[in-house]
Amino acid sequence: MAYNFSKSDIPYDTAYNAHRGTSFSPERRAKSEQQEYFQMLKEVHDELYELALKWDAVEKFEERIDYFADKFRDKFLAYLHSQNGLVSTMIAGPSNFPAARMNKKADQVHKKLNDLLSYYNLQKKKIRQYIKPAHLKPVKTGQSGAIETLQKKLDKRIAIQERMKAANKIVKSKKLSDQEKKDRLKKELNFSQGDIVEIMTPDYAGRIGFPGWALSNNNANIKRLKGRIATEKKLNAKREEGNKEHTFDGGKVIENYDLNRLQIKHDEKPPREIIQKLKSRGFRWSPRYKAWQRNLNTTPMFYATDIVGEISPIVNEPAPEETEEKIELTQAEQKAIEDQVKKKMEAEKEPEKPKRNLADDAKIIRQFVKETWPRSYKNLRVRTISKGKFRSDHHILIESTKDKGNAPLSQKIRSWFFNAFGRPDKHNNTVMSFGITIYVGMVDKILKAIQEQEEKSKQAAPGPDEDPNNQPTPWATGKFIEKAYLEGAEAAGKQSGKKNPYPKDSNNWRSWNRGYNSIDPKDLEKEKQTKKITLGIQKDEFATDKNKFALALR
Repeated sequence: MAYNFSKSDIPYDTAYNAHRGTSFSPERRAKSEQQEYFQMLKEVHDELYELALKWDAVEKFEERIDYFADKFRDKFLAYLHSQNGLVSTMIAGPSNFPAARMNKKADQVHKKLNDLLSYYNLQKKKIRQYIKPAHLKPVKTGQSGAIETLQKKLDKRIAIQERMKAANKIVKSKKLSDQEKKDRLKKELNFSQGDIVEIMTPDYAGRIGFPGWALSNNNANIKRLKGRIATEKKLNAKREEGNKEHTFDGGKVIENYDLNRLQIKHDEKPPREIIQKLKSRGFRWSPRYKAWQRNLNTTPMFYATDIVGEISPIVNEPAPEETEEKIELTQAEQKAIEDQVKKKMEAEKEPEKPKRNLADDAKIIRQFVKETWPRSYKNLRVRTISKGKFRSDHHILIESTKDKGNAPLSQKIRSWFFNAFGRPDKHNNTVMSFGITIYVGMVDKILKAIQEQEEKSKQAAPGPDEDPNNQPTPWATGKFIEKAYLEGAEAAGKQSGKKNPYPKDSNNWRSWNRGYNSIDPKDLEKEKQTKKITLGIQKDEFATDKNKFALALR
């Protein structure tokens, strides 16, 4: 590719003299400066030319790039000239070295370098913005064609919203298989294979489809675009009335709809305080129009009156007299119309949703845990927590109180709640070892599981060893605890080389230091004779059901 600039734009002698007092090899530094100058311009040229080809704006690019290259060369040469006369102690030696003068010279060099780099970055950004097509630029208030551009963006957002809602309806349907969902997403909504895989992949909480925040954000953009369109229509209505001028003490304010600017012109230069206030309100000085101006919007006079004070009111023409015939209603007719309007408003009014009281839900869960696991309930508590102002932050917490909360909850309690949550395939942070978190959105699911559990308990008849009043039977009260068997089992485990003879099953396993095993008196003699097996029942279960037991091999 041919460039309109080259290394020879930077004279070798200029680059050599710039480093003669600061380098032992100024000839190498001179060549390096020439290469750096060419490389910086080449990077900008190649990057912006590629964008110009993509956006069909080569002519605009060529208009600006030559001017940018000339100005950049001038600033680069000014930077090199500022280094002429700068000397380092490594070259001249420390004796009688003019340190103060060289420090001042170095500050000048750094200032020129900062000026060069600032210009380089700013012009690169400006050229990119200049060649960018209109549909990729932000739509400014009052610019020509703003309503059409905003309407296209609004239609696109609405189409995306409907597509996401239709996709969620398909993927969350319980009547369709996974393959049928994928086929409908591809045929009806024209999703690619990669998009389908992403939509059907569950997130950290096991949810599929488009997340709620994506729908909410897109809906917010739809509302924003509708508001922008309404603003543009108001500006168009004012633009049809023409430009307006207002006078104040010391100048005038102009609503210039042709330039889409609010302009303030002073008879004399305003004091520094007024200039600072103008800049803080977005006004910039325009040498071309000899005025302070900013972008015009629907509330222009607010900024003007805030700066210059009171302005002269606009004299409006008297409104034309109404010629339409007035219809007079009787008092009964007027009342009947008002009653109809009230009834219609009440019918259209949405009923207020009752606010959920987590304290009541916590009482139900607390009572269920107390009745189902009475022994474990002594070492835990159920409470409500409100972390923030949003409902999603509120939750019910079941946590351990044993050993200052350092002891884990019973495995049976955790297993029951894990199953109630639907046994998610992926890791979730709801059921943990030391606590169970029930968020607002999960409370209904847990309450439904509790209701089903209570219905099953009512339908089940009491067993032969169960007390109808749910009282522990005599054999399970700990009366027949045999400490010797636990010690013998531990000794047998050491001999066999097993650290823990209990099977490692998540529902029945427990460590050796959890207390003694409870023994049924019917099996006591058999135990003493065989000395091969011991029947032990978990603490949370031996009081109600002796058929649930853990088998520890000796």
